[in-house]
Amino acid sequence: MMVVLVVVLMVVVVAVMFLVVVVVVVPVVVIVLVVVNLMITTPM
Repeated sequence: MMVVLVVVLMVVVVAVMFLVVVVVVVPVVVIVLVVVNLMITTPM
């Protein structure tokens, strides 16, 4: 039973880390795309 618990815990930890990475990366990518788009569309 302990092995099953350890495996489940590892899977949960990996899933949480993946969610945190997605939550952090997606807004950064969106902001970068918006800034680049504004820089391209608006002349200096």
